Amino acid sequence: MHHASRRQISLMLDTFGHTPEVTAVDICCLAHETGRMSFRNTWTAPQVRRALGWLAARNATGSSCYIRPARAIAETRWVLVDGLTLAALIQLTANHRPSMIVQTVECFQAWMRLEKPVDATTRIDVAHSLTRRVGGDPRTVDRAAQFGRLPGTTDRSRVRDGPAPFVVLRFASRTAVIPVPRDVTRPDGQCEGRVEGDESKRGQEDIAVPGDRDFAIACRLLENGADDHTIAAAIAAVRGFDAKCRGGYLPRTISAARRHIQTRRQ
Repeated sequence: MHHASRRQISLMLDTFGHTPEVTAVDICCLAHETGRMSFRNTWTAPQVRRALGWLAARNATGSSCYIRPARAIAETRWVLVDGLTLAALIQLTANHRPSMIVQTVECFQAWMRLEKPVDATTRIDVAHSLTRRVGGDPRTVDRAAQFGRLPGTTDRSRVRDGPAPFVVLRFASRTAVIPVPRDVTRPDGQCEGRVEGDESKRGQEDIAVPGDRDFAIACRLLENGADDHTIAAAIAAVRGFDAKCRGGYLPRTISAARRHIQTRRQ
């Protein structure tokens, strides 16, 4: 496993571990040819790091790799919002700052850290609430302790042999925290949490111009054949998903970069 992959896995482990209750993680490797799943439950971060060779071997021979905070931990702060399109991801970040953003071949995954540890039922309710709010796929919220893709490994679900696309950790923050959404009900019947003001309109009239960092990123990636989703994710990761990543700023910047390249080639 090369250095960049090790660094991505290590960064995810460190981010999970920054919450004191998460002392271990579960690892799953799914062999797509046979459907067989290999689990390694309640591994500590040092155990995962010592097993990177095993993970690399599984991945190289046709298995996709997944991770989650250990299910044996009764209460955690971590909620996975899965199956996000770029539009849904931008909508999510309009009011909340994810702790980690993972880009897969098909979608984005957002790991959200709550203000305090909650039980499995509440985590499901929070995932449903956030998914519903951003227009995500509710079918991705199917269990209390969902697995997310392990960054630094390749997605073998579509490619059995040869090169496969990497799963990439686009953003990580140890300080990003969200409240429990106010439409999630506590056992006593009272709603808790708050929702920040809607900032989705902010920055809609902005656009990067030639010479701007975001514009340069878009031009460089377009010239390398990247699609709009990858370009938008790269710009957003560099910006730290700030206010300019909301609304139409990213699509307009990419469109302007595309026109600039086309004009230059004429």
